[in-house]
Amino acid sequence: MAGSAACAGRGPRPVAETATLAGPVAEPAAPAPRRARGELLAYGLLVLAALAVRLIDLPDRPFHHDESQDAYFSWLLYTQGEYEYQPILH
Repeated sequence: MAGSAACAGRGPRPVAETATLAGPVAEPAAPAPRRARGELLAYGLLVLAALAVRLIDLPDRPFHHDESQDAYFSWLLYTQGEYEYQPILH
C-alpha cells in the first residue's frame, strides 16, 4: 500500500521516458541557450582578470611575516643542512 500511495500522485509518463521493445526512447539534447554561453564566457573573463591582477608585479611584493619565516628556515636548511622545529613560531 505504501508504494501505491507514493505513485498515486504521479500522472502518465512523458513520451520521452516510455520504453519500447527496442529500448527507451531518447530525445536529442537541446543546444545550450545563448545566455548560458555568454554567462560562462563572462565568468571565464572574470577569472582571467582576477588572475592577471594577482600576478602583475608579483616578484616586487614583499613576503608576509609567515612567508618570510618559511623562506628563512628553508634557506638555513638548504645552506647548512640543519632544521630545528620551533613551535613558538607557529
